[in-house]
Amino acid sequence: MADDKDAEQPAEGEGEGEGEAPPEEEAEAPREPPFIVLLAEEQAAFYEYEDVDERAAFVAQCLKLEDHTGHARSAVKVDLVTYTLDMARSSGQTPETTAAMLSIACEAVDEIGNGAAAQEVQAAVQSKLVAIAKPRAVLGQPCLVPADAPTVAKYFADGIVRHFNLYKYMFTQEQELEARNTHRIVEEPAVPQPLLLSRTQEELDAHNAALEEARLAEEERLAEEAAAAKAAAEEEERLRKEAEEAAAAEAAAAEKKEPQNVDEAVDFSAEKRVEEVKKELSALYKAREEELLAKIAALEAKLGG
Repeated sequence: MADDKDAEQPAEGEGEGEGEAPPEEEAEAPREPPFIVLLAEEQAAFYEYEDVDERAAFVAQCLKLEDHTGHARSAVKVDLVTYTLDMARSSGQTPETTAAMLSIACEAVDEIGNGAAAQEVQAAVQSKLVAIAKPRAVLGQPCLVPADAPTVAKYFADGIVRHFNLYKYMFTQEQELEARNTHRIVEEPAVPQPLLLSRTQEELDAHNAALEEARLAEEERLAEEAAAAKAAAEEEERLRKEAEEAAAAEAAAAEKKEPQNVDEAVDFSAEKRVEEVKKELSALYKAREEELLAKIAALEAKLGG
């Protein structure tokens, strides 16, 4: 029975937590893809470019960051590699040491983007620089000799560690999307006329000459109409002024002479009526004058156009 009882007991590690699902591991947040270090051949090709835009385009192609012209993070990565390459060349570093410096700089920015603290990034940069430090250069290996160590260390301190907050903001904050679309207008050529409707040069010249002659004739006709309308308006204005002057003279004379009998009273009334009619005619002439002046202005505007 003891054996049966022992047999019924599960072995160590078996049957524990039966019916319970194992705890799921928390998924890691996606990280920025690692930088690609430029090899010696790519470094030599980079130094052949003199134009700034061409150098940036070459680095972006090597890093597979073709969106550097519109993506801020890609632009920062391209600039970082460009500056590091220039600094390495100015300090006389070998291609192997230059590749190591690129790797250290790119990994430091990558760590900042993944949430590393400033002290951690600084310690990582220092340890990696110490790892490639050697008392003298060794062929085919990255070597940071004592004479170049202060310059290289200052570059990393000023270029990365000192700007930690800027890199952190750039690589941890989402960039606002600015979409730009380019619309190109393509002009479509006019459909050529059938050959049956084509003209010789002589026929075309004759047609253009006829159009020009018709245009000149129309301008001349409009000018004559404008001149006639202007003359009529001036004549009507002259007659109106004469009528006003005569009416004013008669009114003045009538005011001086009062009627003495019935006949003079009738004559006075008739003269007063004549004066009223003249005023009505004067108002009518004034209206016609304004109408003619408006017509003249329209004709002159048409001739000027």
